[in-house]
Amino acid sequence: MYEFVGNVTAFSRPLTYYKGFLYFISIVSVSIFGIFYIRKISKLIGNIKKDTPFMDSIRSKFERDIMPKKTLFMSLDMKMSIILFAFSVGTSFVFYLDGVNVFVGCISAGFMIAAAVILGKYIKSAKVAIVLSVVRSALAIYNVIGEARYFTEYGDAFAVEFFKKAYAMYYPLAAFKAVENAVALASMIVFIVALLRAVREHLPICGIQVETVQYSKKSRDAELYHSIKSKMVLSIVFTCLNFVLAGLNLYLLVYLEGMTALNMIFTAVWAVITIYGLIFINTNFYNKEIENS
Repeated sequence: MYEFVGNVTAFSRPLTYYKGFLYFISIVSVSIFGIFYIRKISKLIGNIKKDTPFMDSIRSKFERDIMPKKTLFMSLDMKMSIILFAFSVGTSFVFYLDGVNVFVGCISAGFMIAAAVILGKYIKSAKVAIVLSVVRSALAIYNVIGEARYFTEYGDAFAVEFFKKAYAMYYPLAAFKAVENAVALASMIVFIVALLRAVREHLPICGIQVETVQYSKKSRDAELYHSIKSKMVLSIVFTCLNFVLAGLNLYLLVYLEGMTALNMIFTAVWAVITIYGLIFINTNFYNKEIENS
């Protein structure tokens, strides 16, 4: 009934083969949308600026009602810094596709730089995180290019067992990846420690400045700081474990698949714990200060 028409051969290519094309499509589409968005926003802002009576009334109200509230600006800055740091944590997620981590480290480092610039206005030590994040960005770009080249050429980490050239390419890449994760870990710890210091310094000058027998601001501040500190210390512990696992991931070749899955799960747990702590700080401290100002 059926005639033999030949053998059927499976044919597949990893997604890294199309990486250049996908990058091109992404850049073009985002650029077109960005140009359209910027033009519309620029036109809107221009029309608002031309309305002189409106701008004068806004300026006078701002100088009269807002400028005296110094803690308001501080709280707004800190809230934005915390949100940016939360994005930095979220984009540190480990998700490998054809051997390449989709979330390139320079994305997380970019959010970290923005967050540290704001926090650095109040805590000078936060600026160390900026330097570390710049280094991390450079390493991340180098590593993602290396990963794409290696997995495009060899397709599998286990090629190191059969090809000397693959071996010579893979383990330096693993070393640089470990260094990138070590720098990322350092930047995260520096920022969290600076954030805790900022909260400790801001608590006495924020909130209701009243001391009574029934209401002790100092005791309440101490209780809130203790709660915040416990959550962020737990975050530091999971931060250390997360980036140590990420650094060892490529080295533990025998357990690569299991380590990659474990790393992805652990990163998700770390991100949830850290972001929860950041939300707690904003909700119970800086958001309340903004509402009361």
